[in-house]
Amino acid sequence: MLTTPACIDEECAALLPALSADAEGALKESISERGWRDALVVWKQEGILLDGHNRMRICDANWKDYKYKYSAVSLPDRDASFATAVDTLAGNLGTEAKTALLSGDTNLSRKDVQAAAELPKGKQKAAVAKLLKGDGKGNLKAHQNQGVIEWYTPEKYVDPARKVMGGIDLDPASNPLANKTVKAKKFFAARDNGLSKPWKGTVILNPPFRADLISQFVAKLCRHHAAGDVTQAVLLTNNNTDTRWCHEAAAASAAICFTAGRIPFYNPDKEVAAPTNGHTLFYFGDQLTSFVSEFSELGTVMVQAAFMFQNGSSRPHR
Repeated sequence: MLTTPACIDEECAALLPALSADAEGALKESISERGWRDALVVWKQEGILLDGHNRMRICDANWKDYKYKYSAVSLPDRDASFATAVDTLAGNLGTEAKTALLSGDTNLSRKDVQAAAELPKGKQKAAVAKLLKGDGKGNLKAHQNQGVIEWYTPEKYVDPARKVMGGIDLDPASNPLANKTVKAKKFFAARDNGLSKPWKGTVILNPPFRADLISQFVAKLCRHHAAGDVTQAVLLTNNNTDTRWCHEAAAASAAICFTAGRIPFYNPDKEVAAPTNGHTLFYFGDQLTSFVSEFSELGTVMVQAAFMFQNGSSRPHR
């Protein structure tokens, strides 16, 4: 066993699919209750981590000075190290890989990974990278919370938000192509890091649906709205009602629309997603009558009891 921390090689880490919010929560709970059963897999010669990225990240974030266990493997070169990372996924040797592959919470199916593992070692890295980017033909599940984050909102769901808010000042998680539909006065692309920027005015947010990002975007929206920076907002997420970020958004919003059916998001190649669950639109603001009127056409709208009209007032009270 190694006693020094392993280093993370970004190229190798990119081969490994991100966990969904649910799978990450389950892994954290498992580590908290039962400890860390499996050792990190490390390339002995270079000290590069091959398996255990999610476990290490969760432990670093939640438990200071966690005592890691390492299992070193001797490998001749980088291609061999990438092949080992793929083999680890295929063989379910790591806790997070096993959780993801068995539960379907990754955009790689077991069949995809095993097929890549059977390729010559020099071709495995490119094959898995292609699958993770969604370039495989029919091999990926088109689900927003499975690590594929570039999915754009159809106009049908943007127009009602624009009408309710009287325009869109900011989309903090977008790009030039998506903004052709959203028509926000200002948007932040991935390279801008919207999480590091101030948010003001009316906001529409379809956050990156990845476990380590969605909670940060939701929390930031709630903070800016509570501070009065964001006057109105429409937040679009999937309907993972058991997640912490969903309850945070529900508690801070004035109304919620549960869509009738699943939203057909599209990607830069105009391919349409086939989500495995429905979606939720959270409204932050005081134009409740308008929100109910516009979004009732898209699904079932529920208004927070604390925001209901009182004493005949034309404005909601909290």
